[in-house]
Amino acid sequence: MLKISLSILLITINSIGNIFHDIHNSVMQIQVNEKIKSLDITLNVFANDLEQGVNGYYHKAISIDDKNLNELIMQYINSRICLKQKSNNLNLEFYKLTSDNDMMIIQMKVKNCSSVNKVSIRNELLFEIFNDQRNIVNVLDGYQQINLIFDSTKPLQPVKF
Repeated sequence: MLKISLSILLITINSIGNIFHDIHNSVMQIQVNEKIKSLDITLNVFANDLEQGVNGYYHKAISIDDKNLNELIMQYINSRICLKQKSNNLNLEFYKLTSDNDMMIIQMKVKNCSSVNKVSIRNELLFEIFNDQRNIVNVLDGYQQINLIFDSTKPLQPVKF
């Protein structure tokens, strides 16, 4: 009986701890589109986290109803995420913004890029807001895939297949 009571107590304490613990992650997928020589990029990030990042970047509250929301989000993203091939910055272009429950899904493109070979990625999204932020990047090039995890100690990484 004591073991059961102790187990219930530990489960309860663990559950209460999880209520107050935030997870700060984003997931970005980069898919090479060889047909049209572009990179299709999808970024999934918690809406409230992105809101904090954008508000901090502009030093004011930005409303979800703002008519320039897409542009404001892309300016923030471009300040925190950079893809480089050789010494050239690749231009992240906004394509579409959608939401799914508490997630924001931002779709972007990089035109005139048929390979992720020799690309380096800097991903510091939300590092200025959360010291435990982790940004996961999955890169798919044909049948190959590489998974990268960015944090404040590792904000820049090369793509190596």
